[in-house]
Amino acid sequence: FRDVAAWRFSEYGVVTCTGRCCGKALDGGHTTSNLVKKRRGGIGSWLDNVNLFANFKFCLVMEHEYDHSAYVTEKVLMAFIAGCLPIYHGPTDLIFDIFNPEAFIFYNVSNPQTSLDLVKSLASDEVAYDRIQQQPILANGEATINKYFSFSDKVGDGSLRRKIRRFLFVKS
Repeated sequence: FRDVAAWRFSEYGVVTCTGRCCGKALDGGHTTSNLVKKRRGGIGSWLDNVNLFANFKFCLVMEHEYDHSAYVTEKVLMAFIAGCLPIYHGPTDLIFDIFNPEAFIFYNVSNPQTSLDLVKSLASDEVAYDRIQQQPILANGEATINKYFSFSDKVGDGSLRRKIRRFLFVKS
């Protein structure tokens, strides 16, 4: 599904691929005219990826799992940190609880045309692109930080840290 997504976007312009997925047509064939393979730092080279992503307006960041309700990795965060507009596929309930749906483009594998059309439109409309880029990234601000990122008392209110410790039966 990630190969097919890259291939679909390559129909609209050049797509630079940095991972194993570098485009595959629906019929299983490969197209190379607008797909460019670029080496990156490798697994765990998050800073290298952020620096690379910073060169692009859009980043296609899709989870490895097609349909897993609780699988969100660093991919979408790297795109946000780099300043490009994430085109994301992953668990809808979780991702929309963490991130503001107005701050990124959700790529629906079952109905990709909406995302394809939006990216095509935003590529030529700087005002609309900037409007999305100016949206708050988190769905619920400080409440999101507390719920998902407060592994320490120095981040948010430390509530996630306490919740994990209670789960593990360790006193904080």
